[in-house]
Amino acid sequence: MKRFLLLTILLVSILSFTYADNNHNVRVALVDKLNEYDTFDVLFDDAHEVVMKDKTYCKFQESSLYSVKTINNIYYVTNAAAEKLTDWEIEAGAAYVPLFTKEGVRLLTLVRDDNDTSDLSMQEVQGAGFYQDGVLKFIVNDFNVKIRPQQTSSRIKMFEREYRGGLSVYFNQNFKLIPINELNLEEYLYGVVPREMSSAYELEALKAQAITARTFAVNYIKNDSKDKPYNLFSSTASQAYGGASREKPKTTSAVALTKGLYLTKNGKPIYAFYSADNGGVMVSSGEVWANPYSYLVKKDDPYTKKITRTWSVKYTSADIEQLLAANNIYIGSVKDIKIVGRTDSGRVSAVNVIGESGEHTLKGNTIRKVLGFTKMLSLLFEMEGGSQETYQPTIISGNGEVSSNLTNVNVVTASGTINLPSVQSVITANGIKNVGASRDQTVPQTEFVFKGRGYGHGVGMSQVGANQMAKEGFNFENILKFYYKDVVIKKL
Repeated sequence: MKRFLLLTILLVSILSFTYADNNHNVRVALVDKLNEYDTFDVLFDDAHEVVMKDKTYCKFQESSLYSVKTINNIYYVTNAAAEKLTDWEIEAGAAYVPLFTKEGVRLLTLVRDDNDTSDLSMQEVQGAGFYQDGVLKFIVNDFNVKIRPQQTSSRIKMFEREYRGGLSVYFNQNFKLIPINELNLEEYLYGVVPREMSSAYELEALKAQAITARTFAVNYIKNDSKDKPYNLFSSTASQAYGGASREKPKTTSAVALTKGLYLTKNGKPIYAFYSADNGGVMVSSGEVWANPYSYLVKKDDPYTKKITRTWSVKYTSADIEQLLAANNIYIGSVKDIKIVGRTDSGRVSAVNVIGESGEHTLKGNTIRKVLGFTKMLSLLFEMEGGSQETYQPTIISGNGEVSSNLTNVNVVTASGTINLPSVQSVITANGIKNVGASRDQTVPQTEFVFKGRGYGHGVGMSQVGANQMAKEGFNFENILKFYYKDVVIKKL
């Protein structure tokens, strides 16, 4: 028998305290694009309160450790139907449980699991249940309900981290829970800047990072509907956010010294993309994504070029086959990989992977996705072991005739004249190339080495380049105007 909840038409007394919401608050989903939860724990180490629609509905004067769990397919009955129940049917020790909904707050009381209520009119309850020591304290089924410490100096503890601000919970269409940290924009940046840029960097670089991160967030705050449960993810799907646990004095200072400053073009906040290291060449946004923005253009970056990171990664044929299969691409044992396209900035735009039973072309960022973002650090790379380009060996005879036909051609070596089919390589304009006896077929490769430079997509500000500029005496405004064309810095 399902557990039933009895509804009594009693509203929780609304306290006189009101909460003045900040227009510059941000709602951060403490997940990436794929994660969601059936349950999670949250600790309020001091007095806390439940706030909804700018009003405080409940206050809890003690610290509490809650287990937040999915509540689904639980029902309650109308007040009239409750009169049919006897005292013994009420679950022992049950207390009134607040239910927070879009319509307001109602009180529920638990009913015995084995209660025969088939003749009663049922309504369903879903949402996030907050349990303490196994006892249900309250239920939330609207993300506009926020639980927050009563003192702004207190912190919320979740996922082994501390967070400023408050907590709301989104109960999504998959009947899963998404915890949301709602807090002031500036306090959000305290937890972003040290995750996105090392606190050991120069202060002017950190200030530039604070402004780009603020601009990035402002764009989502301004464009998102109030009906959307969150603006940003806490992962690099948006910006990396580590909460109060990751704050550093130097990065907090950089945020404070640039309070409210953000980047605009034609009066609107820009899409302030940035990456760790552009390899010495900035990429236009149109090269990476569908939308070309006039302030995100291709440009040589001499500051990053001085200190750009180089990297190398090796895969076997079996490695590549396995990685393709993990992405539902099946072409058999991998025989070769060819670079078949590059962008204006020199980045690889396409590679053709040749297998025993077919071939497949990987394009753009899919190359990094399939081969691994943590190994293929950028698309600014060369290859060893695969086919770099198409070539055609030619023979120049004594009378100057040029021929590409290698049939019945003899080559004079130091040990004597031999027929070409036994020659393993020939000299071309581009160096020594392997042709071998089966020169008309792809020669199977067993290893592929990718050597590149840079880290990330390369659009907008290069973080290592910004730090190098700061070391050379440039201030945050110089840095930002180098990386974002014709932008204007404004204050919120």
